[in-house]
Amino acid sequence: ILIPGFMVTSQATARQVIDSLTGLFLVDAFESDFLLRFKQRGAASVRTIPENDLAALNADGEIFQQNIIQEPELPLKFTVTYVDKDADYIQQSHFYQRIINPRPTMNSRNNLGVELPIALSATVAKQRAQQTLFSAWIERNNYDHRLSWEHIDLDPTDVVTFSFDDGTSYRTRMNEFDIGQDFTIEANAIGEEGAYTPTVLGDSGAILQQIVTSIVAVRSVILDIPYLGN
Repeated sequence: ILIPGFMVTSQATARQVIDSLTGLFLVDAFESDFLLRFKQRGAASVRTIPENDLAALNADGEIFQQNIIQEPELPLKFTVTYVDKDADYIQQSHFYQRIINPRPTMNSRNNLGVELPIALSATVAKQRAQQTLFSAWIERNNYDHRLSWEHIDLDPTDVVTFSFDDGTSYRTRMNEFDIGQDFTIEANAIGEEGAYTPTVLGDSGAILQQIVTSIVAVRSVILDIPYLGN
């Protein structure tokens, strides 16, 4: 991911600076084998986990519990405010919005956004707004489950597919792991049913060039005199 420029305008930790970029470009950070690693979302599934590898979550025998973020909590519109590298580095904004007319597709009316001192092209900024908006809806489902010890090699951010005996399957991104006393892995995965590929183009608009002219003639004169020190 090539970023033309990023300004650190105030005192901040390295983590705060990195978080602002990873959030906009849908990159997840995780620790594995004592190393800090980064992975962009939308990767291919690395494993298919069958129903037999899941343990019961509760006394009712549930093995895969779905949690859904309600529509009013999700964004209707997402705006990215940035510095346009193709328009004399002036501040610009691009947004992407879900369809609400003639019939609403959901109940959300939230307008969210991010303002960053980052140099981007208009198209990249528009695509970031589209991807961020759609990813919030794609990832509205998350799943609690328990895995057997043989899946201990999985890392957070790994994409796995859960396959059930009735033919249903779920493509997910591993999120949290907690190893229990009996060596079962209590885990949570985020739904990743959908694509992250952007389809929009941005426009910087008319570029106003600022030309500074001078009506005063300036002549340089080199004085042939001894050097004057302090």
